[in-house]
Amino acid sequence: MSIPEWLREKEIIARFRVHQENWQPVIILLQENGGKYLTPDGNEEGKLQYVAHGDHPSGGKVLVLHWLEHKGPLEGNTGIDTLWVQKQGEDIQVRGTFFLDHSYDYGEIIMNAD
Repeated sequence: MSIPEWLREKEIIARFRVHQENWQPVIILLQENGGKYLTPDGNEEGKLQYVAHGDHPSGGKVLVLHWLEHKGPLEGNTGIDTLWVQKQGEDIQVRGTFFLDHSYDYGEIIMNAD
């Protein structure tokens, strides 16, 4: 299995935060077996590796991705993303959580409010 075709090569504009810190913009780009994430200012970026996906009871798909941060405050760290993605016109709506491996740290990902 791989990332559903309708999600590939689309720029998913979202926001993320760690714990209850301020929301920050993030761009998620998915390909067949993974992808990448980056902040518009270039301060954070990392690689996403596809693990699994399935149908969400309310529509759309749930993706499980493993991440590795190449640049930013978590540089060199890894973790798991769980994303609920749905088509919304030409855009992709996203909500999810991410967890840092070997830690209790977590964060949230939501659709951009713009």
